[in-house]
Amino acid sequence: MKFYFILMILALDIIEAALASNAICNLSFNTEQHLRTVNIITGALYVSMAATSITATFIISRCIYLQTTRVSSKHSRKRYKSIVDILIQSSALYTSSLIVGTVANFLNSGSTLASITPIILGNYSDALVLVFTVG
Repeated sequence: MKFYFILMILALDIIEAALASNAICNLSFNTEQHLRTVNIITGALYVSMAATSITATFIISRCIYLQTTRVSSKHSRKRYKSIVDILIQSSALYTSSLIVGTVANFLNSGSTLASITPIILGNYSDALVLVFTVG
């Protein structure tokens, strides 16, 4: 069971790497259609990152829960419950900022004048991701 979850996270990481390298390699053209394609790829990258975050949080929380149920003490379960809550809340913040970035990238048409709101929203989302990950 644990091996399956590890393979799932590894697959999501490989998808992230492929999408990121594709977005980086395609930065040389400046047509609106090409920029739209890059924005869609970047949005897909954000979806993959959010899926990885949710999956990893679930796996870690599940492992903590299973370990505390094996111990018969209710005190140990109470102690780890706050850790699981913190883990889930931080993952929710990170994932929600990635979802905002995803929406911004999918709405961005590639034209600067037509998509100023998604650009601002995307920059705001990128700043949130940096705050949540770097601290």
